[in-house]
Order: sequence, then structure tokens, then C-alpha cells
Amino acid sequence: MSAAEKYEVFLRISDSSEDQHLYLVEHWFVDRPGAETVRALLDEAKRDYGVLYPDAMPDDFSVEVRRLRPHDTQRPPVTADVA
Repeated sequence: MSAAEKYEVFLRISDSSEDQHLYLVEHWFVDRPGAETVRALLDEAKRDYGVLYPDAMPDDFSVEVRRLRPHDTQRPPVTADVA
């Protein structure tokens, strides 16, 4: 793996309506996170959701672990002609 490659863990928690109570968070890692790390991040996200929306019941949970290559994480250089 290239030193410039990274991993992203993207967590999504929402209620059944998905438009009133939505919590999204991402974490970046140099090495692929293990299952225990991902589980701990999901537990933390559930706690944060409960703090943000104490009266809402989370119904939808989504976890994605993505491998990001350098072209996924680096923006192209800005040129002088761009206004």
C-alpha cells in the first residue's frame, strides 16, 4: 500500500423518517481499521446520536469502510485562470 493511501470509516445513523434525525461521521486511518475499532466507532456514534436526539429512536445504521487512493483524497492543483 502506498503511504498516501488512507482508509475512511463512514457511519450513518438515522430515524425511520431519515430527514428529521440524521447523524453522519467519518474517521480517517492510515491502516485499515480492525473490526473492534469499527465496532467501537459505531458504539460511539450511537451514543452521540442519543445525545443529539434524546427523543428519537435510531432505526437505520450504516457503516462503510473505504480504501481511499491518492486521487481520492487529493484535489487537483488550482490554476491561475480559474476565477
